Amino acid sequence: MISIARRVVVDRFRAAATRPVVAGLSDWQAAAEGRRPRGLPGMEDGIALTELLADVPRERREAFLLTQVAGVSYAEAAVLLGCPIGTVRSRVARARSQLISSLLAADRAA
Repeated sequence: MISIARRVVVDRFRAAATRPVVAGLSDWQAAAEGRRPRGLPGMEDGIALTELLADVPRERREAFLLTQVAGVSYAEAAVLLGCPIGTVRSRVARARSQLISSLLAADRAA
């Protein structure tokens, strides 16, 4: 079941990356040159997140992706992962903590 959920998440990311969104803007160049709003991840952020997630243990990564990226509730993730909801919360918290630490370390190195 988790394999199916994981494939759905991966497929959505691939589809979003390969299929451009068509907008009804007459001045597309001005829109393209405009600043990206703060807080919205761009392509570079998505690549960085993928690289950082590679270092997170599989069980934590799956819980994080299901709940934080795919939008699955903690209760649904617990069923998919076959573990208690508290375990899912713990895995997500630990994955988030590891991602933050890795991101801060990468920023210091840059």
